[in-house]
Amino acid sequence: MDDMPIITSPLRSYDFIVCGAAGTSGSVVARRLAENPAVSVLLVEAGGTDQVPSVTAADQRPLNHNDSRVIWGPAEGDAPVNNATPLRCLYTLVMPPERTFQRAYSPQHKEQRVTDLMQAARALAARDGVRTVTLTAIATQAGVHVSAVRRYFESREEILLGLAEQGYAEWAQALTDRIHGRDGLTSTDLAQAVTATLVERPLFCDLLTHVTLNLEREVTYERVHTFKFTVSAILGPLQEAITGATHLTPEQTGDLVIATIALTAPLWQAAHPAETLTRLYAEEPTLAHIGIDFAPTLTRLLTALCDGMTTAHK
Repeated sequence: MDDMPIITSPLRSYDFIVCGAAGTSGSVVARRLAENPAVSVLLVEAGGTDQVPSVTAADQRPLNHNDSRVIWGPAEGDAPVNNATPLRCLYTLVMPPERTFQRAYSPQHKEQRVTDLMQAARALAARDGVRTVTLTAIATQAGVHVSAVRRYFESREEILLGLAEQGYAEWAQALTDRIHGRDGLTSTDLAQAVTATLVERPLFCDLLTHVTLNLEREVTYERVHTFKFTVSAILGPLQEAITGATHLTPEQTGDLVIATIALTAPLWQAAHPAETLTRLYAEEPTLAHIGIDFAPTLTRLLTALCDGMTTAHK
């Protein structure tokens, strides 16, 4: 807080007012409150400016003990009011150094706020699963009030759909890079490459289930329209890359991508069961075969699909 300015013209109102910074406790409380960029915080302290050597230099601190310019008592002539003595005050506006705005007014600040909310949703979904993410949790993770979230997104589904878009872009680029420059890939080689890039993206695999189940169903027509066209534009170059690296036709490559998405969603969920199912499989070994190992299962199914389409093409 050493670089925080002292202001002489405070705002007309504040969300929080902290009285007293002595002993650092007030400063700590004010700083923690001010970590939320959506609120304004006023820290009020008695005394004069602290920008003097006797305050900023540790070896001169003892000079403060009898210095009325720094240690203030009641102002001369002030009378107690309801057993409280009026003190003259200076105003210090506390805001975290990395956030110098309260609300996102400029385009840059609005873009930053959107990024923060998306990152918050990503962190929560990666940690606890897409199913558990709520709008309130996203707001809390991002350090804003839930009402501030609705200035940028209408719902949690819209935020999570945005994460799915990012997931498609990241996966398509990773798979394209993996098969770039290769020619005549076998069905097994291609299936392994597809599976490996998905295993590296657990959040995307989790999102694929929820995209068709509820995310697309709970957003506006305009948003789902944008989503579909964005994903189509992302997958186009990927399908071209697969066609160029294999013996599959463009039509067969399109079917492969559709099948990959359709298979990944349920297989991923089955391979990552809820705690109750994990306990069941552990306590009842005869049921353990129901559990699915994601990577080898998806690889085997995609290999069979590619073999079948290649044979049919011949």
